[in-house]
Amino acid sequence: MTRYSKLVAYFSGTVATALFGAASLVPSSAVLAACVGPGAPDNTQTKCIRAIHVPGNPLTSFDISWVNPNRAEYYLADRSNSGIDIIDTQHLTFKRTIGGFVGIKFNAAHTAVDNNHSGPDGVVSHGHWLYAGDGDSTLKVIDLNAPTASAIKQSIPTGRHDPR
Repeated sequence: MTRYSKLVAYFSGTVATALFGAASLVPSSAVLAACVGPGAPDNTQTKCIRAIHVPGNPLTSFDISWVNPNRAEYYLADRSNSGIDIIDTQHLTFKRTIGGFVGIKFNAAHTAVDNNHSGPDGVVSHGHWLYAGDGDSTLKVIDLNAPTASAIKQSIPTGRHDPR
């Protein structure tokens, strides 16, 4: 198995969210660091290769992630920073965050995250297009070849908006 194949398999597993959770906790002065601290693997079944710093708010709320092996990219629905984080899986580096999502929303009592209204939600890609749900009941269509500021090409309402 090639190094690239191993990385794709590694990043597409359930371990990826835990590792990227740990990566977001790396102090801001460290771009790459050892895999230690909250969320870091503590057994021999999981091996942390490298923590990758994600700029912005600490990663406290996120949703589904996706790997596009043809582009060597990992996409994380990062609610803490109201966007999709893009990680280069070939070089294990942070590329950018595409913002424009509703971010974390709390329940009426403000005691827990309201997953039905927070976003981004899930992500999936096809070619250079990325599709992501948002907590305002829209589907965002993102051109991965476009500059960050103009990457969201369309926001399609799904007709299920609950204004909470």
